[in-house]
Amino acid sequence: MRLPDDFTTEEAEIYQYLVNGVDSLVDTSELYEMLNNDLDKFIICYVFEAGNTRVSLQRILKMSKSEVHTRIKNIKADLYKKYRNRKMK
Repeated sequence: MRLPDDFTTEEAEIYQYLVNGVDSLVDTSELYEMLNNDLDKFIICYVFEAGNTRVSLQRILKMSKSEVHTRIKNIKADLYKKYRNRKMK
């Protein structure tokens, strides 16, 4: 069983309960600590934690669909590298 890339905190909590039998809240503070750019932090919070659409994000930031897509893709790639490096240590 694997979580999708865009899982919500509720899905992560259910996953932890089903796989490990652990009933606890997911702490995302370390994720935000890994991001240096405040705009990236806002994007992650607005889209993935608050559950808003990318279309509304485009309107708020006055960015095109491709700019938002590229930005999210780069954030995910950056976080993946940082988590992978942390796991290898």
